[in-house]
Amino acid sequence: GTRKRTVRAGTPLSVSIRPASVSAVARAHALIFSKSGSPHPPSWEWIGRLCPGKPALAMRTRPLGLFGPGGEKREPGEPTLAFCGIGKPEGFFADLEAFGAKVVAKAIFADHHRYRIKDVSALMAQARQAGAARMATTDKDAVKIDPEWLSGLPLLVFRVEPDFMGGEDKLIELCLGAG
Repeated sequence: GTRKRTVRAGTPLSVSIRPASVSAVARAHALIFSKSGSPHPPSWEWIGRLCPGKPALAMRTRPLGLFGPGGEKREPGEPTLAFCGIGKPEGFFADLEAFGAKVVAKAIFADHHRYRIKDVSALMAQARQAGAARMATTDKDAVKIDPEWLSGLPLLVFRVEPDFMGGEDKLIELCLGAG
C-alpha cells in the first residue's frame, strides 16, 4: 500500500505527501501552493532538495459568487445547505461562509462522488429539516446532478477563480516556456 509520511520544515505548517507524489513533485516544472495567505510561497528545505531551481507560486481562490441554474447571481444571505464531494471540503465551507452565506447544514461526500437521485433526495430532506431555502455546491459537483432530480429547492453553484496575488506574469511566462 501507499505509506503516508509527514515532512516538517521549521514552519508552523506540515505537509503530508505520499511516496508516489514525491516523484510527481520532482518531475514538475513549477510548484503552485494553493490556499496560500501570502504571495510568497513557503521556502521549505524539502522543496529545494526535490525541485532545485524550480519556480514556486502561491495561489488562493477569490469568490465570484453564488449562481443559480440560469447563471444569475444570487445574494448569499438566505439559509443554505452546503454540500460537496471534494478533497478538502472544509475549505469549500469556510470560503462559502466567509463570502457571507448563511450555512445552516452541511453534507460531505467522498472526493469525485458520483451523485444519484437518492443522494439528492436525502440532501433535500436534510435541507428542509434544517430550514434551508436552497442548496449550494461546487461547479465540480453541480455538473454531476441531474436538474430533474431537484424539486422545490434551488441548487446554487459557489464559483471561485484563482488569484495568483501578483504572480500572474510569472505563471504566463511558465506556461509559454519563457520561465
